[in-house]
Amino acid sequence: MSEDREKLFKRAEYLRNLLIAHVTGRTVNMLDYQKLRQYFMQHKEAGAFLPRIVINHGDLSSVWQSMKYGFGSHEERRDAILDQFQPFLERFSPQEAAADDAAIEQLNEVVLFSRWNEFMERVDKEPELAVDAMQQDITALCYQLLKELKVFPDPRRSSLSQLVTLTEHALQISPDREHARVVKDIVSGCADSLAAIEHLYAENSKANSEKTIDKEIAKVLVSLYISLSTMLLSSWRLHRLGAASSTTKV
Repeated sequence: MSEDREKLFKRAEYLRNLLIAHVTGRTVNMLDYQKLRQYFMQHKEAGAFLPRIVINHGDLSSVWQSMKYGFGSHEERRDAILDQFQPFLERFSPQEAAADDAAIEQLNEVVLFSRWNEFMERVDKEPELAVDAMQQDITALCYQLLKELKVFPDPRRSSLSQLVTLTEHALQISPDREHARVVKDIVSGCADSLAAIEHLYAENSKANSEKTIDKEIAKVLVSLYISLSTMLLSSWRLHRLGAASSTTKV
């Protein structure tokens, strides 16, 4: 397990360094990028946390086109890639392997609210990265809640919208009638809410094709993602209370 994790981590580091080399004017192997991208996109666990720049761009020329206007210097392009890869590398660092079994506790309210405050402060300087970081947190939260609920998503259906929909449905299967109605009322519509958030993001991105996302829109998006995460986490806590209540009655 640790050996596999170390291999994954090294491949992720190489992918990051390859991208940095490319956007700072050095010659790199296009085939290596495509092979690594395919590897991570198909990876059951890592694919859900892959940096957006890799998800959105199938080749290096597309990566360059996406960055050459919004980031005017080698340093800015390098830093943008470093920022996108940092949470990805941290998550799959070999040193973090021992924490995997406690993943659901890592994203409790205290941790999440601390991260959300950090993202809100980050919006003014790096609006797009702040929004991307929130998306990654919701993805991680969905995987953790599904693991707790003993629901295992199809790796071929691992987009954020698919994960939120699956989490919404799983949470509505409550083990206790006392909480079933409340959980259903709270969590119903989470997938629709995400669709509306993603539509807002897409429309703003179209309007700012050569720039980063508008800062004020980014603040709205981060706030909406926070609300969605809170609804999912709170519903899971109620679901857990229902499970505990059922066990006590038995």
